[in-house]
Amino acid sequence: MRLAAFVSRVNTTRAGDWVTAADALRMATINGANAIPAWRGKIGAIRTGYCADLAILKPRLALYPFNDVIHQLVYCERGQSVDTVLVNGEIVVRNGRLTRLDENTLTTAVTPISKKMFRIYSRIKNQRDANDPTVESLYRRAVRANRRPTNLT
Repeated sequence: MRLAAFVSRVNTTRAGDWVTAADALRMATINGANAIPAWRGKIGAIRTGYCADLAILKPRLALYPFNDVIHQLVYCERGQSVDTVLVNGEIVVRNGRLTRLDENTLTTAVTPISKKMFRIYSRIKNQRDANDPTVESLYRRAVRANRRPTNLT
């Protein structure tokens, strides 16, 4: 949500064209649910007959003081306040901990895979020619295109 709001500011200085916190929240909930025709009328809102997919937050410091809860959810919350999560009515996170998986077992299983992926990524990254102009050229073109005063006022 935060990224959607920030990215909307890249090409225009007109605040009226920016995605607001309320817009971003709507995009992440009901609009996201409506994007998939098979799910319309089944998810994305708290209503009778809808799947009970809910995240319950226990406010932490990032959300205090409560001034504008939607603004604070979009711009301040980073997941640390998630206390309980229900998916289709079943609790999958309770007190900030997964209920269907043992987190220690999961991290133990994922660690060797992560280390291997990091080694592979490091080799690929190191193989790139430092003088390869491709990425730099693309970046320069993007910056030049963005400097054109097409919709900046």
